[in-house]
Amino acid sequence: MHIARLVSRLFKLFIPSIIEKIAKSSGFMKRHSKLLPETFAKAMSLGLLDCKNITEEVIVEKCDSIQNGVSLSKQAISKRLNESIPFLKKLLQRAFALIYVNALESHSSLLLKYFSDVKLLDATTISLSDKLLMSMLRF
Repeated sequence: MHIARLVSRLFKLFIPSIIEKIAKSSGFMKRHSKLLPETFAKAMSLGLLDCKNITEEVIVEKCDSIQNGVSLSKQAISKRLNESIPFLKKLLQRAFALIYVNALESHSSLLLKYFSDVKLLDATTISLSDKLLMSMLRF
């Protein structure tokens, strides 16, 4: 699957209110601004996939193309870039969690239908120190 299509599907899993909640919890969104967290996230992921030279101006253009009417300066984007790291990291973690859960649910039932039961074997070993072994042997 092409990366752009995969990222596009991932963002369909996110409701704007969830993105906003993640933006607030990560410190990216401290108050309401003209730039929506959803716009910034889309611009930083989908919008930059085909760019070879990423600059603040390019990010401003991508945000403007995603959210009509938003007018940002490159200084405004520059200030947000450091604040965006925890925000984008949490979004990525959530996306991977959603992928994992969906893959696990869809594939585990297919795998398990071929078996009548599943047995687990634990081969854990615990090493004891010589001193402890000697004290146990005295009993």
